[in-house]
Amino acid sequence: MAPSTVQFPHAALLLFLVGAHAATAATRGALETYASENNARSWGVVDTIDPLNEYLPFWNSNPSSGDSDIYFYFSGDAPFYFFADALSSAGNFTGDYASEHIIAVGCNFFIEDIDSFDGADIFFYSESDKRFYYSRYFDTASYFLGNGWDSIETGFLGASWFIFEDGSYVQAAITPDSLNSISRIGVRCFPLDATADATLIAIDNFYLVPELTPPSLLLDSGNTVSLSGEFPLTSGQAYNLWTSNNLIDWLRLEDYSDITGTGSAPFDVPVTPGSDTYLQLSTEEFYSEIPDIGP
Repeated sequence: MAPSTVQFPHAALLLFLVGAHAATAATRGALETYASENNARSWGVVDTIDPLNEYLPFWNSNPSSGDSDIYFYFSGDAPFYFFADALSSAGNFTGDYASEHIIAVGCNFFIEDIDSFDGADIFFYSESDKRFYYSRYFDTASYFLGNGWDSIETGFLGASWFIFEDGSYVQAAITPDSLNSISRIGVRCFPLDATADATLIAIDNFYLVPELTPPSLLLDSGNTVSLSGEFPLTSGQAYNLWTSNNLIDWLRLEDYSDITGTGSAPFDVPVTPGSDTYLQLSTEEFYSEIPDIGP
């Protein structure tokens, strides 16, 4: 559970701030890599040493590696929060998570000094419930290996979430209604004590996990020279078509590999006369990097 250094006035203040932004369209499989400075600066930071102001995160770009991130420094022993709202990343992280079948959220997480860092959690604000929810606490002893990059992820329905009520954190159940209008989401970072002053925490590859919809094949009838038809596509998923003559050895068809998008995809697979031909369609999570949103 989150440490006692976060006091109720911080939660109350954030509640006031997020009320100004309406939820937009959350995207299954959204992935923010912060490759663009415009995207990076569309996110915000609340430093609880000065909670009346919101700040822009610092942006780290490394053209040689093609990797980027956002970061911020601790001020003494005060926690701070990275967040996205409707103005961040073109609104891909706010909106209706329930109808979009978004089941989890996560990111990569960098710790400069593990000895002065206590832990982190993920939070979101539900416009429907008019309250903040906080994930289980990712403490250094249980979840982080040391200085450098690691990752955190939490599910929504069925996972452990907490609310701040009457001065303490209380476990609370997340419902689909809690997820149908998310207006702010992010990561809270907690120092161990004042020795964390001026040390940094960074995040990268912030993503929304899509629930996989089982794939289906729609076959045309009356075709004796090939197996043809189409299969529906769902955003946040990649599809692969496989063929076999014996239901044991399967070959992935290169022309129908890693198919993404929405709508449907047609297929036409020749069959060998006198032999059996079987098709199988598989699907997996697919993450779409958010392009430069512009100034």
